Amino acid sequence: NKIKPDVVVHTAAMTNVDLCEIERDNAYKINVEVTKNVADACKKIKSKIVYISTDFVFDGKKGNYKEEDKTNPINYYSLTKLEGEKVIINSNLDYLITRVAMLYGYNSENDKNTFVKWVINNLKEGKEINVINDQFGCPTLIDDIANALITLIKNNNWGVYHVVGPEKVSIYEWALKINKIFGFNGKINPVDTSFLNQKAKRPLISDLNTQKIKSLRIRMNNVEEGLKFLKTNYYKNL
Repeated sequence: NKIKPDVVVHTAAMTNVDLCEIERDNAYKINVEVTKNVADACKKIKSKIVYISTDFVFDGKKGNYKEEDKTNPINYYSLTKLEGEKVIINSNLDYLITRVAMLYGYNSENDKNTFVKWVINNLKEGKEINVINDQFGCPTLIDDIANALITLIKNNNWGVYHVVGPEKVSIYEWALKINKIFGFNGKINPVDTSFLNQKAKRPLISDLNTQKIKSLRIRMNNVEEGLKFLKTNYYKNL
């Protein structure tokens, strides 16, 4: 009410997939009810809304999902994020829903432990790690998402967009690239999803089709480019 922004980018979410499975009430409150509250506030000040969603709204059976493909959540986190999408679509606001995936990047030393940070920290300490080799997706540099959002908002591109890196890799392949680009020679063991005994099911092939943003000349870094950017700008002293 005080600021009356033209656009609100709603990034808050409960994103711990296994915790959402256990604390369902919390997950619903944060991912659905809070989203409705933000949308209602946007209506009052007549602002547009941007909602950050996820590749996990798909079941992961086929991959290369387009924006209009049928959603089918297979865990509670995904279900709440899809419900959040529905809240936004039914809000009668100008909206932008961006589905993102496998995020990595750097804000500060206090960042939460992204996969890239976890791999770097373990390899730096000479630890052997087990990494899943049967889940595939599109690692995405957060700087690219920020730039894509600015472009989409400035150009009034509303609707649903897949905003992810252009390359489909397994989590294991991603770890191998981190190992190489950051100059480690660590021991990384490929394991199946079942090895981790996770509480929530994961979609196995959840790469997203990015033709829609490519047609708007929005460029996203592939895995190697993104990791090199990270190393050059933030991890020079490793």
